[in-house]
Amino acid sequence: MDWKTLNPGTFAQVINDDGRQIAKDDKYMNAVQEIWQSAQPHTVPTEISSFVYQGEEEAGDERTQLYGHVARRKLVSKEGKSRSIPGVLLFHTGAGAQDVFLFQRAALILQSIDCVVFICDILSDEQGWGWGSNRSRYVAEKDALMEENAKLLQSRVAAAVKSLCKIGSLYGGDDIQVDPKRIAALGWCFGGHPIFELGMTSPGLASSIPDLDVKAMVTFHGVFGRDWSTYVPPKECAPNTKTDSTSKPKMLIFNGALDPFVAQKDLDEVNTYLSRNNIEVQVHQLEGAKHGFSNSAQSFNENPAFEYNEKGANESWEATIAMLKGTLA
Repeated sequence: MDWKTLNPGTFAQVINDDGRQIAKDDKYMNAVQEIWQSAQPHTVPTEISSFVYQGEEEAGDERTQLYGHVARRKLVSKEGKSRSIPGVLLFHTGAGAQDVFLFQRAALILQSIDCVVFICDILSDEQGWGWGSNRSRYVAEKDALMEENAKLLQSRVAAAVKSLCKIGSLYGGDDIQVDPKRIAALGWCFGGHPIFELGMTSPGLASSIPDLDVKAMVTFHGVFGRDWSTYVPPKECAPNTKTDSTSKPKMLIFNGALDPFVAQKDLDEVNTYLSRNNIEVQVHQLEGAKHGFSNSAQSFNENPAFEYNEKGANESWEATIAMLKGTLA
């Protein structure tokens, strides 16, 4: 693992040191940097490393390579008693996993919670092609992910969860492990789809990941659109058996009231299916907020459907950190 300091200075260029594009342009980069630099406190040193893992699906004789990132609090010493810490999955927008905004979010989470943050790659995008202005490749990849009841997407979500739960060895020993009983996941925009699939499939994943317990999920302007008339819940997924409010998995959905990409029907269907799976869902409609409200860089998006909303961004993030602290402790 090639660990780098996780701070604004390390990721200050649109094309970073290893040739990956991590922002749309300078305006995007500067907007994300400004929020990152102003966020307080920065008292906990953190670090990040690129992490290549494999998809669950078969592609001929090979599995698809996926290009994520692992972030953690910087280790002062490798010596100490064995302990387990929570794991938090981050699912990206249509721009892909090579996004400075996700690095910023990982850093902010680590200032509040001692955990492993895993930025997942759903698109198999190593160099940041997701930032390209020609969206035909993204559309083709997205359509493939959603075919056959999102079979491919489910497999990539499973690969992310399994990889996170095995990441303890990256610390150079067995003294620190990711606790599978304390897993959370956050998703932005397109990342709403993998969050929904995680909520529907996590009980089934427990058969291959002993003690897996996804405690909390959050979406920010998440999109969930699909043909609900043909949707069939995963056959291998038995409903979550936890029924009391203190132990049920919890999910927060933060949606902009003015977001044209998220239909009320989609929110209703997601709420219905996840609630049937014994997940406690809260939908928050943020007044005056549009798509992309959580990311300050959306202030420069020429599409009028996108806009940063400071109030909605701060309120949703504060609620998210509070829930993570409450469920992952």
